[in-house]
Amino acid sequence: MVKNVLVTIIILALVGGMGYCWLGWNSAQQDLDAV
Repeated sequence: MVKNVLVTIIILALVGGMGYCWLGWNSAQQDLDAV
């Protein structure tokens, strides 16, 4: 039971981190285009 919770937290952290990086990179690209 505890293992499943840890795995879920790790997966959420990985997916969230990837999504956050992708969004940050996307906004950075838009900033470059604006310039």
